[in-house]
Amino acid sequence: LEANQKSIDEYQQKIEQNGEASELVDKDLEESNMILGKTDVYGEGVIITLSSTNERDVKYRDLLELINELRYAGAEAISINDVRILGSTYVAQPDGVLMLIKGQRITSPYVIKAIGNQTYLSSMLNLKDSGYIDKAKAVGLNVKLETGKNIKILKYSGEMEIKYMKEGANKPWFLLQL
Repeated sequence: LEANQKSIDEYQQKIEQNGEASELVDKDLEESNMILGKTDVYGEGVIITLSSTNERDVKYRDLLELINELRYAGAEAISINDVRILGSTYVAQPDGVLMLIKGQRITSPYVIKAIGNQTYLSSMLNLKDSGYIDKAKAVGLNVKLETGKNIKILKYSGEMEIKYMKEGANKPWFLLQL
């Protein structure tokens, strides 16, 4: 709320100055596109390489657990084998071997990139006995963790379609027509 109020105050000041408002709008649009996955992004973060062993294959649940752990640790952008992970992304394993991420097939080894505070991401993944790295190794998976200052995550390449959402609600929920 404070951040939004600050933005509103900045817009009002810029509109009064009648020149720099479009710059603020362009900056907000650029930030929104980064968050939505519509642009390539780069920054510090981690790269995790996850692969099967003779003991055990990587399952879709392994990737979902890793995605969730990265999100909990503050990752701002995530990709698997250069497929951008969005809030609407699903992970499935329909035939037992190949995995589908939002309709795109991916195979092992899985290279998961996450942009965020590399120290925090790394330490969360490396928690003794409860972090993702130890848990994955305990079940027999190969896991390699790297940190980097200039990790690149590509933009989402598919179509983003909004079918059911509408902006704002003018009526109370009990008056909305179905």
